Amino acid sequence: MNCIVQAEKFSSPTDPKSIVFNQLPLWINFRGLLLEHLSRDSIRTLAAAAGECGTILPDKDIPDTADGFRAHVQANGEPLTGEYDDESGGA
Repeated sequence: MNCIVQAEKFSSPTDPKSIVFNQLPLWINFRGLLLEHLSRDSIRTLAAAAGECGTILPDKDIPDTADGFRAHVQANGEPLTGEYDDESGGA
């Protein structure tokens, strides 16, 4: 089972029960993409399915390492839907 732990700073007069996490900051890696998807616009579109897309790395046109593209996303707290089959690359 995988877990995500999120923490929030608060001062002593704050009631911990009043803190609500509406967004979850994530880094999403995109590896093994087809040639036609190797663009920052495609990565931004794909990442937007999880939430608000921010920084996309690398800054240049296409990645020159095996790490592929990475996108910083503020996930909106909704469950990510869909299935992913690692063998075929799709649902």
